[in-house]
Amino acid sequence: MYEKLTYSRNECNNYLYFSFDAEYFETEKITDELNIEPTSVMIKNEPVPKSTTWKYQIDAGNEIDLEKYLQELIDIFEPKMEIINRLKNKYDLTVCN
Repeated sequence: MYEKLTYSRNECNNYLYFSFDAEYFETEKITDELNIEPTSVMIKNEPVPKSTTWKYQIDAGNEIDLEKYLQELIDIFEPKMEIINRLKNKYDLTVCN
């Protein structure tokens, strides 16, 4: 009558990311100016994806304590805050993290 639900620790996929998002922008310009290769890029199309995204993701697998992964993300992007703010304004981007 009722299906038994189970939890498998191996199926957990934690991650942290930093991304730029907008209707459309040239993702190569972000890569060039930041001098960082994204882990993924999506270009707006119909019907999906609905926007363009440049994303850098750090996979943490099934780790529960994400502090070291967060610090890694901060270490990569904090020194580039001036460039990030300039890119946001220049291309009207939204930053997600």
